[in-house]
Amino acid sequence: MKKAILIALVFYISLAGLASTHATPPDFYITSIEPITFEPGKYYNLSITLKNLGTEFATQVKAFLDNEDTSPIDPIGATKSYLVKKAQEAFESQEYFGAVLQNQEITFTYSVYVDEDAKKGTYYVPLEIKFLDPEMNENSQTLYFGVNIIPKSELVISGINTSPARIHPDDDFTLKIEIENIGSGEAKAVALNLKFPEEFSGENSAFLGAIQKDSAKSAEFELRVSKNALPKAYNFTLEITFKDDEGAKKIEKGFKVFVLERGSIDIEIAGVSTSPAKIYPGSYFTLSVQLENIGKQEAKAIKAVLEPAKGFMGERTSFVGSLKEDDLSTAIFEMQTSKELLPGSYTMKMKIYYIDERGQEYEEEKEFELILLESPKKSYKFIVIPLILIVGIAYYLRRRKHE
Repeated sequence: MKKAILIALVFYISLAGLASTHATPPDFYITSIEPITFEPGKYYNLSITLKNLGTEFATQVKAFLDNEDTSPIDPIGATKSYLVKKAQEAFESQEYFGAVLQNQEITFTYSVYVDEDAKKGTYYVPLEIKFLDPEMNENSQTLYFGVNIIPKSELVISGINTSPARIHPDDDFTLKIEIENIGSGEAKAVALNLKFPEEFSGENSAFLGAIQKDSAKSAEFELRVSKNALPKAYNFTLEITFKDDEGAKKIEKGFKVFVLERGSIDIEIAGVSTSPAKIYPGSYFTLSVQLENIGKQEAKAIKAVLEPAKGFMGERTSFVGSLKEDDLSTAIFEMQTSKELLPGSYTMKMKIYYIDERGQEYEEEKEFELILLESPKKSYKFIVIPLILIVGIAYYLRRRKHE
């Protein structure tokens, strides 16, 4: 019996010695990283999980990302740490004061920013770990983990314009679309495919090539609206295909094109003036006729032809140009009145010729009145006085001659 107890005691001591021989200090390894793929110029929450593979526990565990390292990952602000499956014990600190036992995991979360100029590739980021072992000795480890940097292109429609700005049924127009790359990487082989309703016809494809980040390129499509198109907003779709570091991509962007009701042209006489303001029989004057387009469509190639009353002579034609909606312009004529005209009101006729936005010609006739005043009576006192002076001087000279 004593022999059996002795053997058991020796065996127990041997096991204790063996366990003591195989005890290892805390030793941390990275078991997971989330995320592992990053885009330049973006902010992320980076989570790193460490596992203690040593047999001894560690306390006051700290883990640091170095701001001065050469990787494109830069930490921002405080770090959160917590034991896995014990998230309620987490707190905002770079240090976990509890014990991390063998095979236990602890997760650190960092707010990081990725350098906007980072190139595509895999980068190794150092993680410095500091902790105390059971004997309260300070220990440190430096672990490296890999992250993938993949720049991504992001294409958006940054501008849509039509020329002319107003589109009506039966119009030809140019649709200009600007594509901007607001992503972090180059977009290559950018191609556009325009889809439009049946009321429209014309070009539907364009190739832009490569668009660098923070750059833009434009495409123009020559289109036509059917004469039967209703005035309303029409839905267009732009399909954009391109390639970047992630591979081939295709996106679709929708927008609207507005077709307006084609209004009529209405040119009216807004005012009539002469220079000088008062005109008399036998006088020369400048006639100014102000024209205004009060319609809803631009009038082009406007020409005013005067048909004056009898006794008025001078220029008959004045070229005005174009008048947009609510615009004003002036037709000017150099005129003369006959000396035989009597004072009174005279009716002047004017024909106005123009073409609309579709090139159709129009003619309108307008009338206005001119007032001819009575010629002012001449004053004879300016003649009598010089005559008296002349007679007086002659008389004086004659007397002196006889003396």
